[in-house]
Amino acid sequence: MVFGAFAEEIVFRGMLLQELMRRYGFHRGIFLTGIVWGAYHFRGDSYSDLSVGGVLLNLAYRILICLVWNYVFAWMTLRWKSIVPAGIAHTVSNILIVAGINDSIPWSAELRLLEWAVVAFLLFRYWPFAQTETAEATPPTPPLESAA
Repeated sequence: MVFGAFAEEIVFRGMLLQELMRRYGFHRGIFLTGIVWGAYHFRGDSYSDLSVGGVLLNLAYRILICLVWNYVFAWMTLRWKSIVPAGIAHTVSNILIVAGINDSIPWSAELRLLEWAVVAFLLFRYWPFAQTETAEATPPTPPLESAA
């Protein structure tokens, strides 16, 4: 659990996040990192007993939960300039998921998604930090000359 979580943090928040933020800007970089991270997890999900609709719902949930987790983990990484806090939170989250905590509660997956989304919103809204990474500067395009 620890190795897998920290390996993902090194790749996604340590390397990919920085590159995507540099290329596409702060918010788009975080968003794209979450999408890629969610897609990475598709291979580990089980779709064997699901209908087509069930598979699509599962994929949508995976993307959404990885997006909200990514916002929280990215905030931690950028705030403390280290992947260690995000790696610890990621490890604890994985342990709770594998242990099946709250799986017997109706709507537990949806509640988990909502809780993490609220945490991500509160972190970025009430504890912002300087956005040092920006998109690469692109030279302005010259105005089009009239054909007349």
